[in-house]
Amino acid sequence: MPTLTRARLAGVFLTSLALLALEIALTRIFSVLLWYHFAFLAISLALFGLGSGGLLLHFLPERFPRERLGEQLARCSLLFALSIPISFVLILGVPFIYRVSLGALVSLGLIFAFAAAPFLLGGIVLALALSRHAAKIGAVYGADLLGAGIGCAIAVPLLNALSGPGTLVAIAVLATAGAALFARDVSRRAFRAAVLAGAALAALLALHEATGVLRIDFAKDALEERILYEDWNALARITVTDRGTPNWATSETYQGPKPETLWLKIDAEAGTPIVRFDGDFDKVRSIQYDVTAIAYTLRRDVPVLVIGPGGGRDVLTALSFGYTDVTGVEINPGIVEAVRGPFGEYAGRLYDRPEVRIVTGEARSVIRRSREKYGILQASLIDTWAATSAGAYVLSESGLYTKEAFVDFLSHLQDDGILTVSRWYFEGMPIETLRLTGIATEALREIGAAEPGAHLLLVKRSVWDWAYRVDEFRDGIATLLVKRTPWTAGEIEHVRRIAGELRFDVVYAPGAASRGEFESLVARGAVDFARTYPVDVSPPTDDRPFFFYMLRPGEAIGALFGGAAFEQGVVQNN
Repeated sequence: MPTLTRARLAGVFLTSLALLALEIALTRIFSVLLWYHFAFLAISLALFGLGSGGLLLHFLPERFPRERLGEQLARCSLLFALSIPISFVLILGVPFIYRVSLGALVSLGLIFAFAAAPFLLGGIVLALALSRHAAKIGAVYGADLLGAGIGCAIAVPLLNALSGPGTLVAIAVLATAGAALFARDVSRRAFRAAVLAGAALAALLALHEATGVLRIDFAKDALEERILYEDWNALARITVTDRGTPNWATSETYQGPKPETLWLKIDAEAGTPIVRFDGDFDKVRSIQYDVTAIAYTLRRDVPVLVIGPGGGRDVLTALSFGYTDVTGVEINPGIVEAVRGPFGEYAGRLYDRPEVRIVTGEARSVIRRSREKYGILQASLIDTWAATSAGAYVLSESGLYTKEAFVDFLSHLQDDGILTVSRWYFEGMPIETLRLTGIATEALREIGAAEPGAHLLLVKRSVWDWAYRVDEFRDGIATLLVKRTPWTAGEIEHVRRIAGELRFDVVYAPGAASRGEFESLVARGAVDFARTYPVDVSPPTDDRPFFFYMLRPGEAIGALFGGAAFEQGVVQNN
């Protein structure tokens, strides 16, 4: 029976720690390289690799003779540590193809095979330790569990302190420490090999953090170019490029200049503009002509809350209309740091102005704790297309687009306050806007509105501004305006007049709708309407917070393989 030394227990602890930290870090890497849809596979790959390691030990016992346990633990743990950066480099060399094709299947297969390799080697290490020390399995399993728990705990601070690739290399350094502990029971040569490997990986970590030698250049089926800034944390990878647009959907009547704009991207896709601002609001007048700004023409200098201000565009819009009490709630501190820090001068120190207060936190939590009532509460195209660090919620949950969330928002409005929410509007099948209207309808019923339709206005601009992929998207932006109290005749007339002047379309107003779907939804109720609609536009709830998931299983199969004619947005966001 082999001797279970303290060094060996410590090696098990560090190997388990590295495995769990690697699993969590991979969710961040996959969310950037692929899409949030695939990030959860880091968990599956970890389970697959760990299980496969145990199976190899069971079916090929002759490859793992008991009398050479120390050598096997030292060798496999060192290979595990080295395989982490090697597998990442190999993954970077495989271009991800984001469409249904044989090439996509091959690229995904290669990416997942490379990603699973470290877990296979780590699984062999743990299987060896557990099976060969069966008489003291409690101690081995305790070290395994303790390491796993601490591995989960340190993954977040590592991601906050280092880049994503840097986190992987740091985890590999920890794994080499485990290999060195295993090697102590074998030979000085094995120990020196593990120490030298650890030193080399530490040097690689320092080199990458200084120069970005392991940076990601190809993400989500596109080459990343002209990156001015990059930062990672546990929530997302943030990059800034010089390819930006200040507006989402500008009125065609505006013929003046648009301000220079940078584009802050979250996990290589979802974006938010950082508008150049020097204190002169005349230079940023174009943002007042955006369909997302229409609520600001209905009130005068009431308290404003902006959910997800990102690069600050909506905050700047409120200020440009003369509002002097603007609060922004941003969940990602890295975004606030970018706007305040390296791009502070560019943005005109927007987040440090006396009229502006920026709160870092989850919007609903902040709003629920607040005792303030707001005159305008705005959420414009809030999404990140990013996976959580736990790899959960593959369907991209959002706690902002649920019935209960809208109840929270409406409850924190002044009696005459306005909730303004903007989303994509796909002409052929306006699924996001329909679902948004359904959420508002059910939330209004929840707070006691007898006729929800009297509290709703919906305005759209049929063409939207975009800095890239302009050939792929051809539809517009809609802004839903919701009040706790019914809209007055004067307010409705004001919105119609502004929409007419700016050549926007009023899709729904109390008693009138330009599209029958919206009239039917309000009249029948969102749940009943959704039963007969081609895709699932039923209002999400906190128990089912998947706003972006609208394809039922049969419809998904039809869209992928049967040639079903769904809008780009339906397939893109599912």
